Amino acid sequence: MATLIISAICLLLLIVVVVLATTLEPPPDPPEEPAPLKLLNSVLASRSGRVFRSFTDADTEEIIAFLMQQTRLNLSPASEANLSSSYVFTIDNYPTEKTATTAYLDETTDVEPSHRAEVTLFNGKRNTVEKYLVSPIPHPTDIEPISSSLKQKRAMWRARPVCTTVEKPVIDQVIHKELEFLQSVISQSFTLNCENIAQCLSYSMLVRSTIWSRRRQILVVFYMRDEEMGYKYPLSFYMVLLSTVDHYGFEVTRIHYNGRVYTSSLQLLNKYKNDPSILYSVNNITGSGGSYHPTWAEQGEHFKTPTLLEPNRQRFLVSGHYVEWLG
Repeated sequence: MATLIISAICLLLLIVVVVLATTLEPPPDPPEEPAPLKLLNSVLASRSGRVFRSFTDADTEEIIAFLMQQTRLNLSPASEANLSSSYVFTIDNYPTEKTATTAYLDETTDVEPSHRAEVTLFNGKRNTVEKYLVSPIPHPTDIEPISSSLKQKRAMWRARPVCTTVEKPVIDQVIHKELEFLQSVISQSFTLNCENIAQCLSYSMLVRSTIWSRRRQILVVFYMRDEEMGYKYPLSFYMVLLSTVDHYGFEVTRIHYNGRVYTSSLQLLNKYKNDPSILYSVNNITGSGGSYHPTWAEQGEHFKTPTLLEPNRQRFLVSGHYVEWLG
């Protein structure tokens, strides 16, 4: 009797499993890859994608590790560098060799051209901007200086771009100190209702190179931001910073405020205390064209697509992936 009961239970369970298996819906198919991503992956997998690919994070880390092994460069990690250090500023793709590239793209060979990196170093000890060619990528083994043409000559040290990791923090300290000192003037000029003026204004840094001075000049231009509309409004307020004699610091030499020039923030503050009429206010600005409150123009017809114009005749020839112009 017990055996019959157990058999009946097992049969019943089997029937339940069969019913569930026939009634449950099959699992859904995996989602199809989005069309833009599918196109991107196909491009990256193509010959053009492999030739003109950007460096991955792994490539960049490998290049930096290789450079740090070159003791003659005496490099410091960017996170630990200061204005007197030598460090890596940029790592960019360097064009692959033309003949090998066109042959590979035209499928006359399966040998992929070697990838190379153009590395820009800031040498704070010698006050020079240096460029090097590192190859191959990945797994670099060779490094050589780039100085073979006029286009690739070393840039003047005082005209180099502002480095966001090393030089910008030094300049930021100078600017924030000046803004804090001028807080009473700035608050009333730009109606900023905040405790920290440096956080209420945004600014950009432009490098100025002059022939009358070997010291580095930085022009700091101030803006107000409209977070809702995404605008930046330039203000009648900017500073000129000059590097110190040892090139490792900065000092303010000019302040342009509301059409007047001051040699220091103290001079501007004293002038304001004696003559409040010099005050600048964005609330007094009206109209269009560079004003604080922009006006909207009516939307005209859609822009036309660009048209290729050759004044006399077609001056270029295209053969596969090879373009010859004015040949």
